Amino acid sequence: MMIGTNVVDRFSHWDPRNKRVAHGLGIVIASALLIPTMFVALWILIHAGYSSYIALPFFLLAIPAMFLHELIHAVFQWLFGKQRPQLGFKFPFAFSKLGPNVSISRNQGILSALSPFLLITSILVVTAFFVNPLAQVALIIVVYLHTSTCGGDFHLTHWLLRHPSNTRLRVEDMNTVMFYEQNTS
Repeated sequence: MMIGTNVVDRFSHWDPRNKRVAHGLGIVIASALLIPTMFVALWILIHAGYSSYIALPFFLLAIPAMFLHELIHAVFQWLFGKQRPQLGFKFPFAFSKLGPNVSISRNQGILSALSPFLLITSILVVTAFFVNPLAQVALIIVVYLHTSTCGGDFHLTHWLLRHPSNTRLRVEDMNTVMFYEQNTS
């Protein structure tokens, strides 16, 4: 524990009190965005005369896109934590987490959590204005796919917003983020 701090909360994807919320949020987002979008987009493309194999590039790009997403988290964690974050893969997801004994502020945590969504979505949406209609459909599909994978980031952001701005966070282990309230005295 850091000197001058009090543990005020913990966030764990595997904590029984959070498991239902975290997994439920991921299932809702995936169901609401990912699955119907893929079927509708594939239906539109097939009826426009394209082969069903047009979906293949989306699946082939999913793995590199996942690592890009985590790399963006890592850049912001490195920027705020002043120490190289840990990158890894725990099936079926890649992950990025703060280095050992590194803490960042609540607002830095929010920016770190939302940065891949904000950057990747902005780039894809702006690009969609400058390409042909088929590419626009493809980019919209990619935006939905990426948004559906950001469920954990949105959940952590919601968790962070429940705490005062003087809260600091630190990763304790693979699955747990500890929240510390900085003493002002």
